[in-house]
Amino acid sequence: MPLKKPVFYLVIHKQLSTSAAVLLRKLLSEDFIIRTTLSEVYDMDADLLFCQGRPLEIMEELGDRILPFSIAYDPRMATQKDQAQCAYCDHRCRRDKLLIHTRSKHPRRKVKENGWQDISSLFKRQKTKGIQEDIGDSTTCGKDYESTFGEYGFYNWKKATDKFKTHEHTPAHCDAVHLMMQAKQRLKLGKTVNEEQLRAHERQVKQNRQVLCRLLDATLYLAKKNLPLRGHRETLPSTRQTQYTCGGKVQNEGNFLELVKLLSKYDGILANHIATAQMNASYLSPQIQKEFISTLASNVRSSIISEVKSAHYYGVILDSTIDISHVDQFSVCLRYVDEQFTIQERFILFTEIKKSDAKTLFETLEKTLTDMGLDIQMIRSQSYDGAANMRGHVSGLQARVKEVNRSAADVHCCAHNLNLVLADACGNCAEAVTFFGTIQKAIEDIAENDTFPETKAEARGLLEFMSTFEFVFMIGMWSKVLYEMSTLSEYMQQVSMDLVTASSLIGAAMKNLEQQRSNEVFNGILEEARAIATREGVTTEFKTTRMRRRKRMVGEIASVEPISDPTAKFKVNVYFAIYDTLVGELRSRFSDFQVMVVPFKCLMPGHMHDPKTFENLSAMYADDVDKDIAKAEYMQFCHFYDMTPELTGNPGDPAKTVQEMLHMIHQWDICNAFPNLTILYRILGTIAVSSATSERSFSRLKLTKTYLRSTMTETRLSSLDILSIERDFTEHVDFDAVIDTFSRMSVRRMKLH
Repeated sequence: MPLKKPVFYLVIHKQLSTSAAVLLRKLLSEDFIIRTTLSEVYDMDADLLFCQGRPLEIMEELGDRILPFSIAYDPRMATQKDQAQCAYCDHRCRRDKLLIHTRSKHPRRKVKENGWQDISSLFKRQKTKGIQEDIGDSTTCGKDYESTFGEYGFYNWKKATDKFKTHEHTPAHCDAVHLMMQAKQRLKLGKTVNEEQLRAHERQVKQNRQVLCRLLDATLYLAKKNLPLRGHRETLPSTRQTQYTCGGKVQNEGNFLELVKLLSKYDGILANHIATAQMNASYLSPQIQKEFISTLASNVRSSIISEVKSAHYYGVILDSTIDISHVDQFSVCLRYVDEQFTIQERFILFTEIKKSDAKTLFETLEKTLTDMGLDIQMIRSQSYDGAANMRGHVSGLQARVKEVNRSAADVHCCAHNLNLVLADACGNCAEAVTFFGTIQKAIEDIAENDTFPETKAEARGLLEFMSTFEFVFMIGMWSKVLYEMSTLSEYMQQVSMDLVTASSLIGAAMKNLEQQRSNEVFNGILEEARAIATREGVTTEFKTTRMRRRKRMVGEIASVEPISDPTAKFKVNVYFAIYDTLVGELRSRFSDFQVMVVPFKCLMPGHMHDPKTFENLSAMYADDVDKDIAKAEYMQFCHFYDMTPELTGNPGDPAKTVQEMLHMIHQWDICNAFPNLTILYRILGTIAVSSATSERSFSRLKLTKTYLRSTMTETRLSSLDILSIERDFTEHVDFDAVIDTFSRMSVRRMKLH
């Protein structure tokens, strides 16, 4: 059986040159472990420690286990040009021959008189405390102390072949081989001395991990439901203990402990843990709950970031809001195309911003992406609202991003634009302002439910206006307008919405509004309004107002005669004016958007076979695709797409949106055949149409950070919200990976490995 070898550690405090480090590793045997910091020294179970420099802070504690040394060179060959100062003497050392200069701290260590010894002396044999040491390029075998292989080690490598053949037939070697085979067989059959201890340890680890799985699942359930975890008082009132437990005689132990108690009624493993766990190892304290939340959120966020990195290209969706504690929360969301060629928009985190200027927003975005390991050069789209600090052309956030990445296309949120269009239309004429103002005031009065005379008088005035024919007609007209705009807004907020499809929908909405601006549609709404007015006992005619007469000058000819008919006057001044504003605002506010979409239309059905436009598109992304190869791929793909109905047997276009085109590429597995074209489709899918995902995160923010939870930290807020928002990932969390991460966060009393 081979002899036990003492383990020596070489602790290096000063930075070595590359050649010196390589030479050390070549000369030292495998029993030497080179360390570069002192933090690992205290836990080393070694017979001897070699430390470079003067480690005074550990000499007193480790005593004779420390043997200081310095890496230097032979002072006898020193020159004036290339010298190095020794750590223990005044010699000037030339960098020719690597030596170890030692100071005798070990009782059995002999040092040369001049204080220097060659590093090869480390390979000499020595005995310490009756244990046979064997260091360096030597080999031993068995307990045959009379043999060179047994006691001293073999060094005569010139005769190694003959010596090895002779040694193979010695009794010592045969006994060693026999013992080794027995040990391998026992290990294979699990019949070693400590096998029962190992099995008991494995059973304990398995039980502990099952307990943590249940506690993590309870935490995840509360986080997904936006429920608070802690209660009013979670200590035992009889003893005022600060150790957190479960099952104390308090009225409200919090949702987490109450849920754990409920689960323990039907789960023996959890019940046994609550009954037998030590007070300082129950894993129910608020600190452990924070670590549970942080670890779960880190697992989900890591999964998202992994998908983003696999997608290569991504877009950012950013927005900010003020929470209940008056903190400006910056929401960061990412849009990308995953490995299944599905467009995804994922919430990442909330982060506090001290100032709302563009410089601070850019620095916050850059730091967030760096912390997550994402390259800002891979951004291909930016989606913001219309705030000046976001979309400023000179120094806004989008301009600062384009300074470092010119391929990051900027898109003004289409949903915000539609809202602005409606706001302009509602404030276009006095009748529209009065209509919506009346509805708002009536709702407020109903909500107040006041019985004061002033409120009653105001309510009667509102009721009187709502009983007019103008109000009834406006209800019918705005129902058509709002239905059209609401449908368009819902489409704009979909995750799968793309630029080309959004442009088509906006164009279709403008055509519908232009068609509604006609006498036929007006007369239809007029008839419906009169039927409702007749049923409700309201007048069926518009209110007649006195015409204002303007004095004419001598010789003046009236160019436009005033309209005297109340119906015609309402149609011109209200109905047509509102529709003209809607169409005009849609055309003006989405003009830049329509221009941006033009190069991408050549990728969609109905606009293919347009090589000139495709050349412009490939030139825009010259850093991502090869223009010449991409053009050839485009022409081949157009012919392939034309043949798709024949191949599938289904007439008509097989795909109409970017998402459907991506699914078709993935389903037919043609991404390798058209790699450059696939990149352009993925980039098109990465460009966001709206910032609705960030807006939706604000809705979840209000559920998480409430009046009673207003002191929540940013880390906890982001962790809880990502667990609540990203249900696709939280439903498939790998608890084993989470427990592994949790165990590495700090030293645990519970055995988890």
